[in-house]
Amino acid sequence: RQEIAEPGSTGFELVFDPWPQRPDTKPAFETPTARLKFQDSLTDDEKKVMALHSLELEQVKWWRETYRTVYFAGDHREALVEWNRDNPLAPMDAFQATDERAFDGLLLTEAMKTAKPPSWVGDISAPKAEVFRGRLRPRDTPVPALTVSSKGFLSVWENPGVGHAYCMGVDTAFGTAKGDFSVAEGLCRTCRRVAFRYRARVHPHEMVDAIRLISKHWNDSVINVETNFRPEVVEALAETDRQEFLYIRRDVKRTDISPHPEGDYGWRMSGISKRQLIHVVQAALITEPTLFNDDLLLREMQIFRAEETANSLNYLGATGKGAHDDVVIAFALALYADKDMDMPTEWAKKIVEQLQPLTISERIQRHLEAMEGLQGVESNEGVYEDS
Repeated sequence: RQEIAEPGSTGFELVFDPWPQRPDTKPAFETPTARLKFQDSLTDDEKKVMALHSLELEQVKWWRETYRTVYFAGDHREALVEWNRDNPLAPMDAFQATDERAFDGLLLTEAMKTAKPPSWVGDISAPKAEVFRGRLRPRDTPVPALTVSSKGFLSVWENPGVGHAYCMGVDTAFGTAKGDFSVAEGLCRTCRRVAFRYRARVHPHEMVDAIRLISKHWNDSVINVETNFRPEVVEALAETDRQEFLYIRRDVKRTDISPHPEGDYGWRMSGISKRQLIHVVQAALITEPTLFNDDLLLREMQIFRAEETANSLNYLGATGKGAHDDVVIAFALALYADKDMDMPTEWAKKIVEQLQPLTISERIQRHLEAMEGLQGVESNEGVYEDS
């Protein structure tokens, strides 16, 4: 697998041999005239590939003849995907799923050509004065500190821009050492590209603190959290000043507020809502390919599987040991929120008006009650100082 063989990630080394390096891919032309005639017949696509990969004319001849006689059977796009997988010119071509794919392999290959590594990698943290017993204080989220570290959890493509708007999708996990990752993937709604990615195996409480700091740093980024798996994450965020930046779906009408925050905010995952997420990403891959500048996102999309049944197409995600799709889901949540927020409705405005933010004292009391050993504390005097 390419993902586990990338330099620096494990003890493995990525070795890739594209088909032009094979000696059998240079069949000779019968005569010089035949060579000139073939050169005149090159299509624009063949010329582009020839220039991009420094191919010889004999190699293009082998490519054309083999593709037409072995692979092409009416469906050009599907045949070309199969060809690229069996005879790759780039690593991304080789690592395509052999069963039903959720995303077009050709479009992913094109997107990978413009994907870039992050500008810097590091960590985000709060000032020590704002931390109590390892957790952020439940008052207003402080301005975070950022540090550069090659082993950090935060990857940044774009620092916050003046006047730029951001939204992030959050896919949470248990936080075990060998389990799935919790991921926050952020989009710049102004520049139309991935701005940041936070990916770590951390406890949900730590993830809540990270989300607060990231949202604060990126111009009060809107937050769309998947609520099925770890509902306590959105519950905790709703008890902070990030409540007003939590995403509320506008395209699914509700008549009143829920008694639980996960019923109001974020994304409730189901078979239907998962298809809605994936469809938005599929459309963007065609219409806004520049959104996909995160190379890890593209690699996870490459192994994101779909299963066709008699009645529908179910999106399974990444399957198999060591496979992950956390970044894909987080990106999809961010992208859906980005699209949906452009469609305000009257009923959604009324719901927002009913969701009044908690006061600082209410946040503090809930925070204290939730912390082990502090249940029943009647006063926070001497512990926190309101400012």
